Amino acid sequence: MARQCSFLPLAHFCDASQIRSTLQSFSSVLRDMLQVFDVTALQDQLFEADHQVAEVQDSFTAPLSQLEHAAAVSV
Repeated sequence: MARQCSFLPLAHFCDASQIRSTLQSFSSVLRDMLQVFDVTALQDQLFEADHQVAEVQDSFTAPLSQLEHAAAVSV
């Protein structure tokens, strides 16, 4: 079941997780296609897209961690 995220930066983080999951599910499709077609270029594009989404996801992780730490300290 997909997680619902209402806080805007957290929503983008969840979107990134869902995008990465979807991208990674394509890798099995490409493996099946590999038996018939040369999908090396598609696999490379898929890897690059996943890497780019991971970078965006990581760009949210550090600030969120800092906010969580600040919130814990102020409580």
